[in-house]
Amino acid sequence: MRSREIAGAAGVTVKTLRHYHRIGLLPEPPRSENGYRDYRVEDLVLLLRIRRFADLGFSLGAIRSLIAEEGRADCALARLEADLVEAEAGIRRKLRTVRALRSRNARGDEPEAFADHLLALQRLGAGERLLSLERDELLLMGALDFDGDLSSVRLELGRFLDERSLTKRYVDLGERIMALSEASGEDDVEGAVSEGEAFCEEIADFLLAQAGKRGVGARAGSRSPRLLYDAAVDALERGLLNEVQIEVYGRIERFAFDIVRRAAS
Repeated sequence: MRSREIAGAAGVTVKTLRHYHRIGLLPEPPRSENGYRDYRVEDLVLLLRIRRFADLGFSLGAIRSLIAEEGRADCALARLEADLVEAEAGIRRKLRTVRALRSRNARGDEPEAFADHLLALQRLGAGERLLSLERDELLLMGALDFDGDLSSVRLELGRFLDERSLTKRYVDLGERIMALSEASGEDDVEGAVSEGEAFCEEIADFLLAQAGKRGVGARAGSRSPRLLYDAAVDALERGLLNEVQIEVYGRIERFAFDIVRRAAS
């Protein structure tokens, strides 16, 4: 048999056949007088065995050992079964996540825990720039929130806003700030700051409760993960916001911290 014939009979490509030769998994047969490889039935049987092991999910290294040992593959099959069970569980988890995201008409690049939050913002009129800021910040949080504390605070804030019917106010404030530019007048800037400060007063109960439980408001002292997150968000905002918007958000944030500090003093 020639290369194409044995490859076709075993259901592999000629490229795969040559790769098996190159790594020593399938010995090269002798060549005929015209220089072509001349495969025997024994070569086809070995290639079929390799193909069978590969179809089951064994690595080429494992297949080499299985063929060399010429013994029972009970232990190898047990290990493979465990690996496949783990892989199956992972696929099921991903499937549940995909279905949950689709049921919320959510995107695939956002944290599942915040899909409802982002969808609510969108339904309440949040534009793409505000949604991008929220989404990117949440992605950073997921990557840098090593103890889950920041995520817990954001989830609790979402529930608080929903319970107090303040989510629409949150969106409106965000869109008002997103509308600011370097050409905005002082009245527009001060109006946005005033609205932000009034919003902080409305969520003062939440700010004080979180400060009592986690020290939120003091920027968590020297906790390096939190400081790393703060630095990442600062860089993100400088990439997505103009200087006026950054100034307004900064003044509102400082006002929120002042609420906590005044209560603690």
